[in-house]
Amino acid sequence: MQSFDIEEDSLNFSTKQVEEDNVSTTTKNAPVGYTKLIVILCVFNILLKASYSVCAPLLPGEASLKEVDQSVVGLIFCSYSVSFAIISPIAGKLMAKYGRRNCLIFGSALVGLSNIGFVILHFMDGPYVFIICFTLLRLIQGVGTGCLQTANYSILSLMYPSQVEFVCGCLEAAAGVGMCFGPFIAIPLYMLGGYILSFLVFGIIFCVYCFMINPIVPKEVDELEEVEIDTSKYSYSKMLFNRRILFANLALLVNIFQYTFIDPFLSDRMAEDFGYGAKSASLLFFILGIGYAGACNCVFITLQHLSFRRCFFIFFILNGLCTLMYGPTQILPIPNSLLLIGLFMFLGGITSAHTIIPTLPEIIEAGRNELNYPAEVLNDLSSGLFNMFFAFGEILGPLIGNHLYVEKGMAKTCEIIGISVITFSIIYFLVCDKSMPWNKSKKVRVLLEEDVYSSLKSINQSD
Repeated sequence: MQSFDIEEDSLNFSTKQVEEDNVSTTTKNAPVGYTKLIVILCVFNILLKASYSVCAPLLPGEASLKEVDQSVVGLIFCSYSVSFAIISPIAGKLMAKYGRRNCLIFGSALVGLSNIGFVILHFMDGPYVFIICFTLLRLIQGVGTGCLQTANYSILSLMYPSQVEFVCGCLEAAAGVGMCFGPFIAIPLYMLGGYILSFLVFGIIFCVYCFMINPIVPKEVDELEEVEIDTSKYSYSKMLFNRRILFANLALLVNIFQYTFIDPFLSDRMAEDFGYGAKSASLLFFILGIGYAGACNCVFITLQHLSFRRCFFIFFILNGLCTLMYGPTQILPIPNSLLLIGLFMFLGGITSAHTIIPTLPEIIEAGRNELNYPAEVLNDLSSGLFNMFFAFGEILGPLIGNHLYVEKGMAKTCEIIGISVITFSIIYFLVCDKSMPWNKSKKVRVLLEEDVYSSLKSINQSD
């Protein structure tokens, strides 16, 4: 095999054609007759995110009843994401061997059992027992969620290789609906059965789902590979040494950090500043999710006019400005109004959709065009990386956000995070955008098979 250095701008290959040539025949034909697969996985992604979002408005209050310190609440939130971050790349590496449907079943069982475990915690006394047991259950919930989400993204991106942006938009729209749906149903469930009923409902749903996966998810999702692929040849480390892949994942981390930093203390802030409690916090989380879910269907249209990287740059700046207004910022004479906070949380949801959805397509495109990974391996590994950095954002967001809130208060916390998001946008643009002079002359290595090289050589000799 021979290799040549050529200018990136001189590459005239059709992205669509390269994508089609890099996937198996089974994968290319997968969308025919499998539209219902999108619906099935999106419905359960709604339920998965709903079960997660119920925690934000209800758990701080339950922890307070057990006399758990506010600073510890942030750590309890983070424990979920620690296991989520660890299991996601492992699941991405092993799914091709053990089956994507089995990954769904395993994850669903763990999520269901952990939610039922939360119900049992309600009857435990003492802060120390509560903290230990609750943290263990959140770790288990994180493992289950990591398996489910990694499998979901991998399955749909493999079955719909030319529509990755669309299926990612569908999954993220479902996630946004779930983030709205969870806090929204938490209010009537809490009124009917308190803390217990809120978690019991989701526990039962996911325990039932794990028995439904084999009948409703087609077996073809585990039969995509026409030949057995040695996955040991393809590593996460090589992917992360690629600049586009690294910064796409960092962009995801920053976005999820911004989206979740407010989780541990929004209920307290509503009580202190406005005299409201968990119900008003649930409403604001609902508004944030509505903005996110509603924008997911628009991202696909936006990406027809903007590259992934330009989309990141523009909407990160807007996202940072919205974050400044959550406080609201003291830099400007903005009134401390619940209506304004709700408005900018809605806009924050819209901007977040435009910086989360392009991430996985950007990773897959870079891996396909610059690393030449086969599609079946690339999509599993890309999904693992996507969910790992997603989890890193969920770890750092509540942890750092809660610490800043305790030390600095709401306004300063939002100023620090908002300015940091805008700064990252500028760095991302300088490092990754092709319009920068130092990026224009970037060379890529294009590997040609021996027969192609021979043909080129013979043409040159004839000239």
